[in-house]
Amino acid sequence: MKSYLDDIIPLQDLLDKLQKIANQLNAELTINDQKDNLLTEINQPNPVVLIVYQNDEQKFFIKYSLGLSWSAEVTTFLSSINHYKLEIACVNHFLNLFLQKKNRFKIKTDDHILKSKIKQESSFLKLSDIAKQTSFEPNLYTYQKDDKIVIKTEYDIRYFYERTSEIIPMIEFYRFLGLHFKTK
Repeated sequence: MKSYLDDIIPLQDLLDKLQKIANQLNAELTINDQKDNLLTEINQPNPVVLIVYQNDEQKFFIKYSLGLSWSAEVTTFLSSINHYKLEIACVNHFLNLFLQKKNRFKIKTDDHILKSKIKQESSFLKLSDIAKQTSFEPNLYTYQKDDKIVIKTEYDIRYFYERTSEIIPMIEFYRFLGLHFKTK
């Protein structure tokens, strides 16, 4: 059974773009093609694409759940004994019609220096531009898990047609956060 999204951007084209990004990063890409069997007896292909990228200090997990959910998440783990609370939410286009904000991102943190640095960070500005021009609406948050800080961003790619333009700026932004948290 075809997804209605296959008419907008064929699944294979998206998989090819993700493979190209994995090659560019020299990262590992795996595809787990699960089947969703719901009570409605839909037997829809549900590929889950995972790109694992390791640089000198961080390991990044980029997961695309395709098929029924059409969502993505980017995760990294940082070694730290301190927990840094950070949330970045994106105001959706509809709500922004009423709010008329120039920047669609709302940054919540007790660290005012971090907040100021984020607003000036080039990778954050790239993500902000992508959000202004498309329906890219990420939600980033941090939490403590054992002795690690987890940075995670989740977003819907259903109506975000470019679907891969955010990956490199997101990794750059996570690197920036990793350096900030490391120096604290």
